[in-house]
This record gives sequence, C-alpha cells and structure tokens, in this order.
Amino acid sequence: MKKFLVFLAFVSFLMATSLDEIDKKLDYLIKKVDLIEKKLDKKNKEIEVIEKNLKKEKKKIKKTLAVKDCKKIKVVSFSEMYEGGVIPSYELNYKLKNEYPKTVIFISGNLYVKDKDGVTLLKDYFERKVNLKPNEVLNVKKGHIINSELEMDLKDENIKDLNFEFKLNEVKFSDSTSLECN
Repeated sequence: MKKFLVFLAFVSFLMATSLDEIDKKLDYLIKKVDLIEKKLDKKNKEIEVIEKNLKKEKKKIKKTLAVKDCKKIKVVSFSEMYEGGVIPSYELNYKLKNEYPKTVIFISGNLYVKDKDGVTLLKDYFERKVNLKPNEVLNVKKGHIINSELEMDLKDENIKDLNFEFKLNEVKFSDSTSLECN
C-alpha cells in the first residue's frame, strides 16, 4: 500500500507545476494515508473482539457437547456376593464415576455385566437421587434377585473376564438441565 502511495506521490511530483501544488498534493495524500490507517486500526480492534467472542462460544459448545454424551457415567469397580436360598440373589457392590463437567443430581439407567464373549450375564436397573460432583465416585450397594440361568452363571465367572457398562436412561444436573438417552 505504501509503495503505491509513494508511486502516486512521485507521479504527482512530476506533473506538478509548482512547489505549492506539490505540497498540497502531499498533504492530501498524507491525510488519506492517516485516514486509512485509522480505519485499519478500527477494523483490527473489531476483529479482536470477534475472536474473543468466538473463543467463548467454542468453550460453551464444547461444554454442551460434553454434557450431551450419554456415556459419561462409568463403572469403575464391581463385586458381587451370591446369596443362595429359597430366592437366590446377589449383593452387588459397584462404583459409578461422574465424568460430566456438571454435578449430577439424578441417575436412571442399567448396569450391564457381560462375559468375555459379550453375552449379557446380568442387567440391573438403577435409579436414584444423588449429589455427584464432576469426577466423584458413587458407591452402590444393592440386592439383585436372580431372574435367569445366565444371571446364575455370574457367580462362576472370573471377574477379570467380565465387562461392565452403565447405560443411562436419564440424567439430571444441578443447573436444572437434563439428558435423556435411548
């Protein structure tokens, strides 16, 4: 841009008939350059404001997407104790970890215990009001009545060969938002 202005000044110089005309033309060109620089500074400031707002929106979107993920309640440990008798059952002990960036106040879902071949040995429904902050762990201890032969087989499996998954039906957060999962 400056080279162009210098070129214009040089051309003006050659065409000018007097020093006064040259001075007037140079002053005019300097004023125009100053005006252009001011406009450019104003636009740069506007761009900075837009970039800051864009960064804020990106953070909001990332947080929103993190909350819309239905797989943010994880099983971090599991144990069971078989209780035989007239009505055979298990006493289940497992821990659920909140990996959402928000405090969870209600959880509804199913714990699935699968063998190494992916066969579901146990499905246990869970629904509870909680106060589970981000990255906190909830200890769950509950009875489960055995409903099938596959569930009975769980007691004979090696815990190392089992896979655990918690599938959410619904989760509610302390900021009054919620997420329903299918």
